[in-house]
Amino acid sequence: MRLGLAVATYLTAFALYTVIHAGDYDLAPGALLVGLVSSALAIELLRESRLLGPSSLLVGLAIGVSLAEFRLTLYFFPLDDLLAGAILIIGFYLATGLVHHLLDHDLEWATTAEYLLVAGVATAAVVVMRAFV
Repeated sequence: MRLGLAVATYLTAFALYTVIHAGDYDLAPGALLVGLVSSALAIELLRESRLLGPSSLLVGLAIGVSLAEFRLTLYFFPLDDLLAGAILIIGFYLATGLVHHLLDHDLEWATTAEYLLVAGVATAAVVVMRAFV
């Protein structure tokens, strides 16, 4: 059940990121919306970890701020809506995955390398496929 909820959360994040990018919001409102969506969904994903209470809210807010900054960065690249949504969801996956392992006190170098490898391959696949399609 937990896996299904995580998949639904990531699909929701992808849909919202794509819609926010397609909405042609100005720079600040678009980044604010991405940050709010990321914070809310990160708190939902991280609520099963050992860290509960105000600290889990702060961690969710930190992920939201990071994704908002990432959205600010992506603003300056000529990306279409699906590509921007895909790259944002890869960043969200990387941030929530690493933080989840960090909060459960089982983050190791091998786990970090796996997340970075998946994020790198996924980003390369999205960019290459988008260039040829």
